[in-house]
Parts: sequence; structure tokens; C-alpha cells
Amino acid sequence: FLIALGVAASVPNGGVPASLAQASLGLIVSVGFTLGPAPASWVIIGETSAIRLRPLTTAVGRACYYVVNIPCIFLASWMLNPTGGDLGGRCGYVWAGTGFFCFVV
Repeated sequence: FLIALGVAASVPNGGVPASLAQASLGLIVSVGFTLGPAPASWVIIGETSAIRLRPLTTAVGRACYYVVNIPCIFLASWMLNPTGGDLGGRCGYVWAGTGFFCFVV
């Protein structure tokens, strides 16, 4: 879906249909992640460690989340900003590549 988002943003003079496709694909990705991997990650963190280590495991997971997410927020803001990277919906290519890298590693 992220690559399709990038393709929809790359269509020259796409107009309203391209904008609606970008919005729809963005919502599908957001809702799909919110209903799937996001809550599942907390279940995995909570159930894979021993009871004594569970709070520590959750804290380490949350700290790693913040270490990765804070730079991603600034990077996403820069990529979307017209005076910055001005990628717009083409950010889908960047996030698809990042997701593929994380999947392989």
C-alpha cells in the first residue's frame, strides 16, 4: 500500500482522483497498522518474558520505541514540508523501503 501511495503521488497532473487515492491509501495503512501490528507488539512484549522481567522488558521496548520514533517524526515533518523535502505522498516510497529493510533485518 505504501508503494501504491507513492505511485499515486507520482502521477503528473493527477488532480482530484490522485489526491483521493493518496488519502484512501494513507487511511488504509494507518488503520491497518493500528488494528494489527501495533497492539500485537504489546502482547508479544508482555507474554514472552518472565514475570519478574516483564516490567523491565516493557520499559526497554518503550525506550527503544522513543529512540526510533522521535527522529522519525522530525524526518517525516521535513519530508512533507514544501520548504523542506517536498516529497508529499512520495514519502510512501521512503517508508516502504524502510519497512522492507526492517523486514529483511
